[in-house]
Amino acid sequence: MNLIVRRVLRENHVHVLASNKERLYLSRGQLGRGLSNIVHLSEGILTKMHDTLWSGSSVSQRKAAILAAEKARGTHLGTIKGHVSAKYGLGATQVNVKELIKLQKESLIKKINLKVLHKTLFSSLDNPHIGISSSSTWLKYGNNSPRSEGLFSYLQDRNFFNGQRKQCNHCKSKAMTVDHLATKCGSMLYHDYTWRHNEVVRSLHLLLCNKYGLRRSRKLRTYRVQSMCENSRVCIKVDTPIRTSIVVQHNRPDIVVHDKVTGEIVIVESKVIHLNNTCLSEFIE
Repeated sequence: MNLIVRRVLRENHVHVLASNKERLYLSRGQLGRGLSNIVHLSEGILTKMHDTLWSGSSVSQRKAAILAAEKARGTHLGTIKGHVSAKYGLGATQVNVKELIKLQKESLIKKINLKVLHKTLFSSLDNPHIGISSSSTWLKYGNNSPRSEGLFSYLQDRNFFNGQRKQCNHCKSKAMTVDHLATKCGSMLYHDYTWRHNEVVRSLHLLLCNKYGLRRSRKLRTYRVQSMCENSRVCIKVDTPIRTSIVVQHNRPDIVVHDKVTGEIVIVESKVIHLNNTCLSEFIE
């Protein structure tokens, strides 16, 4: 059944053939696609039914007889406990439905981590510097078409192969990979990366201005960032040096929010960087 469902998704370009199929069955809050796995659902249903019959077998002869007959015939219901224990390596340990759901998610993550390309995205699940919930906001609340969502997931899975062209079109010295095109190409630094950075700053600036009552517009396409916006409550500066008593090398934060009521100053830095450089970039800033 899962194969049939995935075939339909591929035919409608919601899922790409080389993409991470285990990711389809993770929740959208964990960078997944939020689909239900038929195998996992059947395991949960049979486990719950088996637990219900087993817990009531001591007071109901009918439930005890049904469970004994299922075990004697070797049906799916009668052998579900052994199947789950063997599949997830539990040994003699018995699990309930909630524990089974947790084991199913862990098994999906383990399968993903066995793949060279697919594990790159999910290696950040245990990283304290990465906000998984914030990173998956576009999956939970984004207004994306199914085809666009499938394409974005395809790129996040690092399944981008540009045919016979192996070198980057911009620097012509490195291999054309997703990571290289996203953050590592020096020839794209002063054009594509700068434009992307400015677009992120523009989005954050509009969000902050709406939050503090400086703007009432939600049209990002026509919005222009001002170097300083101020009212009686807050002052927001963009790309403005901060006066300090000592010399500071990195002294032009992207956005500075000065709350005049509480006296709190918030510095917002926008960077689109590779996962391996997260800690270093945070230390520098």
